[in-house]
Amino acid sequence: MKLRKYAYFVPVILSVYLLVSGYKIISPLPLTYDPALHAEIATYLIPANLIPRTWEPLADVAYTYPPLFHWVAFLLSASGFETYKIVIFMGLFLYALFPVSFYIYGRAFGEKEAVLFSFFGAIQASLIEVFAAGEYPQLLSMNLLVIVLYFLAKRSYINAGIFSGLTALSHTFTAVYTAALIVIYYFMDRKKIKSEHATAFVLAAFLISVVWLPRYMEIADNAINNRWENTIWYYKSGFVGAEKISDMFFSVMPGSRMGAILLLLSTAGMFYLYTKKIYFPIAAFLFTFIFTIFHVPGTQYKFPDMLAVVAPPLAAVGVFNLSKKTSLGKFAALGALMFLVALNPYTNAINLHNCCVSKDIPNQAQTNLAEWARNNDTSKSLVLVDGDYEVWFALIAHKYPMNPRISELEVFTEKYRRLLDDRKNAINEIRKNYDPAKTLITRGVEYVVTEKSLNSSYFRVIREENGTKLYKYYP
Repeated sequence: MKLRKYAYFVPVILSVYLLVSGYKIISPLPLTYDPALHAEIATYLIPANLIPRTWEPLADVAYTYPPLFHWVAFLLSASGFETYKIVIFMGLFLYALFPVSFYIYGRAFGEKEAVLFSFFGAIQASLIEVFAAGEYPQLLSMNLLVIVLYFLAKRSYINAGIFSGLTALSHTFTAVYTAALIVIYYFMDRKKIKSEHATAFVLAAFLISVVWLPRYMEIADNAINNRWENTIWYYKSGFVGAEKISDMFFSVMPGSRMGAILLLLSTAGMFYLYTKKIYFPIAAFLFTFIFTIFHVPGTQYKFPDMLAVVAPPLAAVGVFNLSKKTSLGKFAALGALMFLVALNPYTNAINLHNCCVSKDIPNQAQTNLAEWARNNDTSKSLVLVDGDYEVWFALIAHKYPMNPRISELEVFTEKYRRLLDDRKNAINEIRKNYDPAKTLITRGVEYVVTEKSLNSSYFRVIREENGTKLYKYYP
């Protein structure tokens, strides 16, 4: 009775812990440009068209990125806060939501199980790179997927279908992965699933996601025909190698994708579930594990992320089973649990922030310059920054970046490629002390940000912050 009364404090405390440790990753700005990309969508695309078909006004490229995250960010921007800040804190909130989502999932099995699900949900969430990389729509989709699994465990198929549809509106890979888990679930349990239940699930998922299903067909066509821009990042198919497998699954150091302790506890959970003839969680984990160590081109970064969905329940069941057997088992399980919870989220946050801040992020002087531009010119003019932080600078300044760095899950047009080439040529001219005015004027660039002295009679310095200059075009 006492546990039932106070159990909900566990996910709350763990969420606060993730909020505090996660804030270290996003302060003063996230580590990469990915959150800026999502802020661009919520700031420029969604207000112009709730269901965008292209990346206009940023690029003449077809748009296929699922929009649920950006719809929410756009609605919240009505509060008056900067949209890019809303996007960042939505990411932090979604990261901290994992213990709550897993607590809900665990409630399908019992109160003690819910507490353990929540613990391991927090631990495994801290080990994935999705939050640190700023891939916030994927975080949303993964939380939604956990709720899908809860409703499947409760055999509430209409609700499972609704949340599966929301997952499809959140992130492309997670949607495909969810579909795969649903197929696994069906074949593992098909004797207990009535045809009307399956129909209700499919109909609910279809109705929620129907607005975006044509884009999934477009994505499939692009992928099959290798038209995606991000094929340049594809790893070759095959096993990842013994060293990487060891780092992910056998390390005892904080920060590994799963680690030896979680793998051991998950294995114990699988053996216990096997004796109870509960096969779906085992099959879901093995499916994810296999495609984590064996690459399918285009998914090399994503299957390891999904360990955060399938591993916590198994580890929780493993601890629960071990703790029932001996007092030594209780002590060992609790010790391992506290070790993981105490070290992983905070240590991983510190390590990531110390190692992985990229050139995509403006420094404080450059941020100040962007804020000055925003306060002194409200027009959505075009800006060229001769650095990788152009997208962040443009967002803070309320301007359009010359290179918006749109999602590489799109098919770039020749017109867009020429724009990127012109930007590259203009930057080369600036660095060689040539006049880039001809290229920039043709493209309609109003502002240039550089640490160089711009050799042009058309662009004049109007502001400087610690060596970074803001030039404005004067005809």
